Amino acid sequence: MATLNFTKAALERIEPPRAGRLYVQDTRTRGLTLAVTDRGVKSFYLVKRIAGRPTRVFIGRFGDVTVEQARKAADRLRGEIAGGSDPQERRRLERRQATLGDVFDHYRKTHLEPHCNVRSVKEDGRRFDKHLGCWRNRPLTSLRVEEAATLHTTIGRDTPIEANRVLELLRRVFNHGRHQFDIDKPNPTEGIKRYPEQSRERFLEPTEIKQFFVALNADPDLDVQDFVKLLLLTGVRKSNAERMRWADLDLERGLWRIPASASKNARPMVVVLPIPAVGILRSRNGGGEYVFRGEDGKLPGIKRGWERIRAASGLPDLNMHDLRRTLASWQCALGTSLAIIGKSLGHRSSRATEIYARLNLDPVRASVEAATRALLTAGGELEQGGVP
Repeated sequence: MATLNFTKAALERIEPPRAGRLYVQDTRTRGLTLAVTDRGVKSFYLVKRIAGRPTRVFIGRFGDVTVEQARKAADRLRGEIAGGSDPQERRRLERRQATLGDVFDHYRKTHLEPHCNVRSVKEDGRRFDKHLGCWRNRPLTSLRVEEAATLHTTIGRDTPIEANRVLELLRRVFNHGRHQFDIDKPNPTEGIKRYPEQSRERFLEPTEIKQFFVALNADPDLDVQDFVKLLLLTGVRKSNAERMRWADLDLERGLWRIPASASKNARPMVVVLPIPAVGILRSRNGGGEYVFRGEDGKLPGIKRGWERIRAASGLPDLNMHDLRRTLASWQCALGTSLAIIGKSLGHRSSRATEIYARLNLDPVRASVEAATRALLTAGGELEQGGVP
């Protein structure tokens, strides 16, 4: 392919080929190409590989578009492609009426998968298929406020929180369509009142700790015992414990580095492992990639084991996430600042948490160690030696 420093005069001097097309590439702007037909029509393109395929993205006709405008457009298109967007795909959708399914697929490809963790991608996909899939082939512009409100109410009769999440997903997908495909229509979720949500405040009370540990230590499945104790001693989410890998653990330093791909906030997280937690992990140290998953990648018996422990302890309303709150409540009772508690639980930084996000881990470790000692003493574990 011939190259040339694009100027208006230089491009005007290019003669058309006898047949087919002639392509000339700019020496200043990478990928900017002029195509000249045998009839003398001259058009600017960006030539670049997208998803491994060589692709030409039309910019405009020479004469309608100046050289400088073409260069700026080429730079902008390269930026979009580098960010995961496919301008050709977007333009194909713009030429016809983009459906809700089109926009969701584009949203998942360009936003969810690059920027969110696997669990969030899977949950949004499940919600879309279950609740919004019936509208997959509907043009986005055809969705009405009354339809969104009816859907929200229908789901909310049984699961109001799920109804709120579905409405939020529809809001995000519609906004993505407005921004990416130049859809000029108000979002149909605007003005729909969400169901009230109250944050759960359940945690193990001091009077419940001992009966909980009695039931836990009596469970016949040692994997279940270890899993539940680690949830309580570290305050991590169940999903993180399920994917705990030996490669992410530093037992010498008592640290667990959760990669961004496994974190709820899609950011790397460092968890302090108190001495009892390290003892549990040392007792399990063996082969395989995961601490709890088997070679087949499955997590055996945890759900059924948890149901046994809840029943045996007489605490049927307790769920696994309440163990996370339990650690935080014991830290708080010992006078730990909210900043340190937030860091030990891996809460996402806000303006307030940006200050303590830069702190070292020593105060976090001291707080977690003190809270777990008090918690285990109340449960009779340090006296009985139930936790290493």
